[in-house]
Amino acid sequence: MKKAVWIVLLALILGGSGTLISFQNTKSLEEEKREVHKQEAFTASEIQGINVDTSSADVQFIEGKSNQIQVTLSGYAWKWKQYSYQVEEMDGELKIQLEKNPGLGLSFGFIRGDDLKLLIEVPEQKLAFVKINTSSSEVSLSDLQVNHLIASTSSGDIEVSNLQMEEKLNIHSSSGDVTMTDIKGPNAVVDLSTSSGDIEGTGLLVHEMKADSSSGKVDVSHKRLAGNLTANTSSGDVTFSFEEEPPSFMLSYQSSSGDERIQLDGIHYERRAEHEVKGHKGDQKYQIVVETSSGDFTLY
Repeated sequence: MKKAVWIVLLALILGGSGTLISFQNTKSLEEEKREVHKQEAFTASEIQGINVDTSSADVQFIEGKSNQIQVTLSGYAWKWKQYSYQVEEMDGELKIQLEKNPGLGLSFGFIRGDDLKLLIEVPEQKLAFVKINTSSSEVSLSDLQVNHLIASTSSGDIEVSNLQMEEKLNIHSSSGDVTMTDIKGPNAVVDLSTSSGDIEGTGLLVHEMKADSSSGKVDVSHKRLAGNLTANTSSGDVTFSFEEEPPSFMLSYQSSSGDERIQLDGIHYERRAEHEVKGHKGDQKYQIVVETSSGDFTLY
């Protein structure tokens, strides 16, 4: 008797779930996927900085060809009425905000999804700052001149290329990767952090770089050593390389179980034991400091 009751209850649960999914599918089919296209333009000379805050759209900065900063939101959304979108200039700061208000009831991610993109076109001019805060969005910036760039995302990747810096570059991603190409800032400090994402870079020329990652690797190629380099990882490997071999630095590497592969000449070692290296070259003008738990270290 009890077995029969359980069978009936299970049938009711499965039937209810099937009805709910069927209803959601039918409702989704009844709703047309709305195309979104909104564009705003602002006089570039009046803008000193740009602040982007979104959880629902990928963000891309590119070099514009006019004397205006153009902001374009495009793509598709199922429930555009649930979005709040604002673009406004106030006291020299361009604020771009896109938020989606949570709807009532159940929603199935495999049934519906939005596809939105924010494109910001900036003419050839130097900005005081660019701030980007997202959740899972992909972030891409290229051909920018900026004093201070801050980019933060939870699971999205961050890609920066052909960037001219003056002061600071701060990038944080939880599980997303960070990729940098041709970053020029002889006086700039670069601060990078990820949890499980990789940090990769080529063609860097910066005054100082700090990289922190838990399980992701750090692999950065510099044009030349122009300041201090620091890397901390748990299980991620660390690789630093140089197009021009540095003539002067202090070197420190320490790990619990990682190995080192140092391929630079002229280093005088105070200590080169298992999982630990201390040495210097020249007058020790700059520092290269790497700490890992189980990650390997390669220097060339």
